[in-house]
Amino acid sequence: MVDELKDEINRIPITEVVEALGGLGLRSYGNSLQGNCPTGHKSGKQRAFSVNIAGNYWNCFKCKTGGGVISLVELVSKVDFLDAARWLGENFRPELLPQIETGGGDLLSSRKIEELKTIASKWFHELLLSDAMAENCRVWLGERGIPREFLDCPVMQLVGLYPGSDRVLKHFQELDYTAKEIDAAGLLPSKQNNEPQIVFTYHLKPSKISRFKTRKIYGRR
Repeated sequence: MVDELKDEINRIPITEVVEALGGLGLRSYGNSLQGNCPTGHKSGKQRAFSVNIAGNYWNCFKCKTGGGVISLVELVSKVDFLDAARWLGENFRPELLPQIETGGGDLLSSRKIEELKTIASKWFHELLLSDAMAENCRVWLGERGIPREFLDCPVMQLVGLYPGSDRVLKHFQELDYTAKEIDAAGLLPSKQNNEPQIVFTYHLKPSKISRFKTRKIYGRR
């Protein structure tokens, strides 16, 4: 029910939300709106921040983040997830307000797990770039035509190092996530595995991570 409610809110046309937020200084380019990011950083051509009209999501290439209309309101209005959902309900879908209020706790929990997936994907990629444990993975990728200098290009940001379940659990518990939340985000294998592996981030849609898939590097120690 929580995911359905969240999806229903995120189906509100993003162009209408942008307009209600004051337009954000965005200009129309084909099937998108583009401009500077609402966070305030500048971009060379003033097009780092983009709203995909057909897909109903936003993305900032500089911040390397994006999402649907709920996260857009969070970003622009500097409110939390639940307040953003309430604002959208009040302004666009008042019939959803009772569900938003009664399901508020579950919405926040769902949001926390989504945020954890995003943080994990970025951390896995950072490990691939610089962690000593990732050397075999970097060599393995190089043997398949992906040199080290290509590892930080946008498409490769969905590839990372999974450093083993013990290290994953310890790292995210230090960030105040519970073992239950870490498991719910799909970050712990069904069987404990502390062997470093390549990990791929899969998206259900551009703004939502669906799962992580690991791959062993056979023949390397």
